[in-house]
Amino acid sequence: RLYLYLGSADGVFTEYVGEALGRFQIARNIPERPGIYGPLTRSALRAETD
Repeated sequence: RLYLYLGSADGVFTEYVGEALGRFQIARNIPERPGIYGPLTRSALRAETD
C-alpha cells in the first residue's frame, strides 16, 4: 500500500484526489499528465484493485 489518499471514497474528484492520483502515476511510472485520469492510469488502477 502506498497510502496516497486518506480521505473517504465518496465519488467526488477533489483537488486532494487529483494530487493522490498524480502521486500514484509517478510511483507507477505512468506516462500521463499527473492528476489526469486517462486510459493508462485507469488500466493501472484496475489491475491493482481487481
